[in-house]
Amino acid sequence: MLRNRSQMKNITTLILIAFASIAMAQGNDIKVENGKYYSMNGGLFSGLYAQYDAGVKVAELSVENGVLSGAALYYHTSGKIKEEGSFDNGKRSGNWTQYNTMGDVNSTASYVKDQKHGKWVVWDDEGTKRFEMYYDNGARVGTWKMWNASGELTTKTF
Repeated sequence: MLRNRSQMKNITTLILIAFASIAMAQGNDIKVENGKYYSMNGGLFSGLYAQYDAGVKVAELSVENGVLSGAALYYHTSGKIKEEGSFDNGKRSGNWTQYNTMGDVNSTASYVKDQKHGKWVVWDDEGTKRFEMYYDNGARVGTWKMWNASGELTTKTF
């Protein structure tokens, strides 16, 4: 019998780690067909899917009923995060951030139902802002700002 809450907490933590490990291990037993994720038994997969290329993790994706839903992480071959965002019913949704190989943010973007929407910003590897763009449900809108290598600002209105 468990003596105290601490032991119960430790056992609960171990069980959660075991389940998370099993879910991650299932990434190798998942079949992707036409954008749907299936367990090897043929049923729609739900859980955390880890994608590998030549033994290197390239993505960690949340899947619900065979469709990308929830957090998404993509990795550089170094293991550093390359891009993070989320999916809703298989479509990019909300804020997405991309990172260069040094781990610095090099772009921010926003999506609604897989359509570019809102403010997008791009920086170069030195951290200098190069583009500021705006979208409304995939259409270019507003005044876009672009900076050349010399830092000179140019604009274009849509």
